[in-house]
Amino acid sequence: MSKSRGIKRTATLNVEWKDLTKRHRLCRETVEANIEQFPDPVEATYAVGAIGAGKSLLLLHGFRYAWQDQAKPAIYLDLSDLIDELVQRAEADGHGIIHQSNLHGYFEDICIERLREIRNKIEQNETFDTDDYLPRARQRPTPDEYFSELGVEDPEQIASKENELIVLVDEMEEGYKRLDEHTEGTTGPLREVVDEIDKGTSRVYMIGAFGYASAHELGEAEARRVQSINLPIIRPRQVHQILERDLSAGTENYAWWHSRGRPGWLQSALDAKANLGDGVEGNYNRLFDIATQQISRVEVLDRESLDSYLDELSNKSRDRIAALLTTPSPHQLSEFDEPAAFQSALQSEATDFALCDTHLTPVGEVYRTIEKGLTDLDAYHSGVSDSQLSQFGERVLQSIADEDGEMVFGQIMSPAPAQGDRAVDMILRPLVRRMHDIALEELGNEEEETIEFLYDVTQSLDQMSAQDIYQDFADFFDLFSTSESSTMDSYVSIGLKTPSLAFPSLITNPRLSFAGHETNTDDQYQELVTMLENMQAASDRLQEFGDTIQEDPR
Repeated sequence: MSKSRGIKRTATLNVEWKDLTKRHRLCRETVEANIEQFPDPVEATYAVGAIGAGKSLLLLHGFRYAWQDQAKPAIYLDLSDLIDELVQRAEADGHGIIHQSNLHGYFEDICIERLREIRNKIEQNETFDTDDYLPRARQRPTPDEYFSELGVEDPEQIASKENELIVLVDEMEEGYKRLDEHTEGTTGPLREVVDEIDKGTSRVYMIGAFGYASAHELGEAEARRVQSINLPIIRPRQVHQILERDLSAGTENYAWWHSRGRPGWLQSALDAKANLGDGVEGNYNRLFDIATQQISRVEVLDRESLDSYLDELSNKSRDRIAALLTTPSPHQLSEFDEPAAFQSALQSEATDFALCDTHLTPVGEVYRTIEKGLTDLDAYHSGVSDSQLSQFGERVLQSIADEDGEMVFGQIMSPAPAQGDRAVDMILRPLVRRMHDIALEELGNEEEETIEFLYDVTQSLDQMSAQDIYQDFADFFDLFSTSESSTMDSYVSIGLKTPSLAFPSLITNPRLSFAGHETNTDDQYQELVTMLENMQAASDRLQEFGDTIQEDPR
């Protein structure tokens, strides 16, 4: 029943950017508009996103857009490289710390001096290297080679525009704390830089890339002077577009969970899935090969939580749950080898872990019952964005749906009295929790009421029984409940709880591994949970999260 699709994309030299969503398009358009407006007064831009969300790709697009489309010079650097030069300037002036009054001047002088060096090399056609603050210059190309590939015809003339320099600063989360330690004041180490840009008195314009935690550590004065744009998490049905591959819905959904919706992690997710093989027997043990993998110091799979959750199942049932987990989409029982045995195993001991129904239900129909329940809650108010709730809710439900947007919504193998518990445990609770986590990553401070609403709902649902929840979510329960019997034509699917445990959200469960850290990941996780439980405002929770993951293990 799987369908495969592909999409043609024309790759551009050096930089590849796709408007995957309306928000991606807005991010690109904002960067382009601000580059175009400079040197007139315009706020500096901070691109905010998770690891692998595409921040560097957006900066690279901005670099190309400046040179090629706006005929403005641009340089590209990591913040850590800039800090070393700033400290040297301060020390040369006899200062042990960088004074705010000098910071913009240092920053501007360093960047313009690098631009002059680039222009000199263009004149002499001398090879570039990584010290030139140009992206992808490791191959030491000549200026003719570099700008020909970039599609720029007169780079020397563009490089002479010292008053229109675009500076793209990557990896700001890696150096922001260090810069703060070397800079006086507590309202943001780059406060004077962004202030001069905002006033239109700077010869350089800055676009920076921040991780979520670091972005919430911005000093108040600095934060007020920048325009932040948040890069979103992709939708499951966009995976094949990004990878330009023919993929089944089950493979797309697995890649979405594994990557946590980060475009930069999708290929690693597909590689991991390919190594698992297609067989059911032994699938659970093969799954834990993934547990040894890390992407950007992040554990991909939470083995401890999954082991604990499936602890009471037999080996064969765990293998079958693992098969559903690695292809999270509807399957007819008849698709599996020994379908009768598969059906018997699920019915005898795995009805808590898999969905089963005689038919498929559209994701939109399922979400409408959930939306009605959410809007009936006492915590709901006019400040909560219905459109954002719908986007997040349907995005998560699509992660266990087929290519037509239909999902298994029911558990006909369970006795009628137990079906409400199954609906809450496998769908409602994990859905709202993941909606909250996506909102926490994507929404800005101006939409904090939606974040707080989802946080309150997750806390309430965790404390309520299915019977208590029924009062507000009656339509949800009615749609889920059925008394039909399963056959070989019935559909089965993993619920939302199992992939949520196996691939936990990074923003509330980072599972970071730091070499030499004095506490293991489980201790770090417990410390983080304790802090999050004691926090009320979303901004405070993110501040504490930032402090935790940026702790120096050495």
